[in-house]
Amino acid sequence: MKVAILMILAAVAMGVRAQQPVTTTPETAQTAVIMDLETGEIVASCNPYMMLTPASLTKMITTAAGLEYLGEDFRFKTQMRFGKSGSLQDELAIRADGDPTIGSTHFPECTMGKVAAQFMQSLPADKKIDKYDVVLEDYYFTGAPYVSKRLWEDMGNYYGAAYGTYNIGDNAQVVHLTSNASSVWQSTKGEKGKAERVDKEKMTIYAKTYAGKSDSAYIYGIGTKGRYISGAIPVNKVEFQVKAAMGNPEEEYLDQLSRALVGAGMKEPQKLLSTKVPKKTEGRLVATYQSPRLLDIIKVTNQKSVNLFADAICYALGRQEKEGIEGGMTSNWDDAMARLRQYADKSMGRQVGAKLYDGAGLSPMNAISAYQMASMLRYIYNQQYYKSYRSTLATSGQSGTLRSFGKGTKLEGKIDGKSGSMTGVVAYAGYILDKYSFCIIFNNAPEERNEVRRQMVKWLIQWGL
Repeated sequence: MKVAILMILAAVAMGVRAQQPVTTTPETAQTAVIMDLETGEIVASCNPYMMLTPASLTKMITTAAGLEYLGEDFRFKTQMRFGKSGSLQDELAIRADGDPTIGSTHFPECTMGKVAAQFMQSLPADKKIDKYDVVLEDYYFTGAPYVSKRLWEDMGNYYGAAYGTYNIGDNAQVVHLTSNASSVWQSTKGEKGKAERVDKEKMTIYAKTYAGKSDSAYIYGIGTKGRYISGAIPVNKVEFQVKAAMGNPEEEYLDQLSRALVGAGMKEPQKLLSTKVPKKTEGRLVATYQSPRLLDIIKVTNQKSVNLFADAICYALGRQEKEGIEGGMTSNWDDAMARLRQYADKSMGRQVGAKLYDGAGLSPMNAISAYQMASMLRYIYNQQYYKSYRSTLATSGQSGTLRSFGKGTKLEGKIDGKSGSMTGVVAYAGYILDKYSFCIIFNNAPEERNEVRRQMVKWLIQWGL
């Protein structure tokens, strides 16, 4: 009883108005807050301190921490050293710190060909190379290779692709399937008139056919062994493409680098190797390839909700120089998550901290309240990087993950923010004009998502405009 009275008094002191439910659906858990950016007053709320799964709203925390701790001009670096190795063989040693943009569909200018060309342009004009090896130094990752508390069923699919020191093409691959009226198999020939090709990885097929048109197939498993495809694909398809997490990104990275070097005028490497031990190559640093600015990566992360990019930013939060290795960086998930939680505690201002287990929002164990998220957004409002951060967010009814949210209503163009979604979760957070921060999270939401969003828009218009 005493605790309840204290909570009521605290709510009155903070200007909390009476509860204003967003939805009346009894089985839906909801937390919602609209907060005045200048005063911190809660304009409207429902269960403001209830902690629920936020899904991809987690990325808003990760990207904000990236701006505060790393800075908007931070870039991932890929160093290239060339010289004699211990065996007196010429060796191109690559030293990277987890650039997620090489070969990415989100950054078409960041090609492996560009990496190879930069290396070639940095070599002395009279340098003749007949035989050489390519070696990837891989010590950026220490400890566990995967962040904790993610669903195994997500990790085989493209959106759950594991992040690593060497990433290529969003760490995604295409699996080619063929179907008839009753069966599905992994195909080896494309559509009529196209060149024959074979998938590098063979998977067990449990997928069935159905009369629909969309992709309802899912890949299960990690790595390149024992993976299988379940679900369903449309009937009578000569070639149906399903996106999967790449089984071995490091191997693909080496393969693409080798081909890019040949395309740039080098001879084909003798060997393609990887090592956890820094190479003592006798030669100077030849070239350093740099990723786009962190701010540009964050914009894609927030507007297109790219999990791999969020993982890269989160992992970089724990980075530190590797002792005795020039330009060498190392990190681990424990340190990275500790730094992310540190930022959350600092910016959210509640004694009970947010429960964060990954930086992308794929873990269903993550939990925050609407009050915490709205408070963090208000904290950012008072930081130097506020305008930069806000520029990375989508606009309601116009762009990114908010392109259909509030479209054709009074809310269109009035919100900069982000959405979060997974099974049973619908969530939105951001800024309303220059007046309020807000957050709405539904867990155990009805399957009819359009009605859920309509209720959220109606609530925001009623209390935020």
